[in-house]
Amino acid sequence: MTQHRFFAACLGTAIALLGTPAGAQTPPATATQVSPAAYVVSGWRVECATAGSALACQALDQVTARANNGVIASVSITLAPDGKTPYVLVTTPLGVAVDSSIRMTMPSGPNQTLAFLTCNGNGCFGRAALSDSMLTAMRSTNQTLTITYDSLNGNLVKQSISITLALDGFPAAYNKLH
Repeated sequence: MTQHRFFAACLGTAIALLGTPAGAQTPPATATQVSPAAYVVSGWRVECATAGSALACQALDQVTARANNGVIASVSITLAPDGKTPYVLVTTPLGVAVDSSIRMTMPSGPNQTLAFLTCNGNGCFGRAALSDSMLTAMRSTNQTLTITYDSLNGNLVKQSISITLALDGFPAAYNKLH
């Protein structure tokens, strides 16, 4: 997990937003407000659950705030019923700017944009078929995946939240889906 890198100022903003009551003023985030003890990264893993009579599995990595276990970002890859088409689901906390999109980028160039679909008590969700170029890059070793979304501070001003996840465990997790 030490290979997970975060943009500290943005992550500090996300952690502050998760613990800030609605309408409260959020001070500007700085790198000094964030310490590795403030968040937990699950690392890539496979989780399965029963969906009717079928088994539904996902490759998942999740970042949560240690203080309240609130999701800062969650990335889940599933396969369509045909077993071939991968889909990505990104979960963000409540308070995001749903008129913006979720951006997934890789240092090697592939990027993908996900529109927000809906929000519920667990957060807000964007889902799309994972592009071939993004999947290929994610399966490469020594790559990182950056998830960026806009959130609203206490003054309803947009702030970008960026979270960079190591992908060293992703290829093995994805291969277990097949």
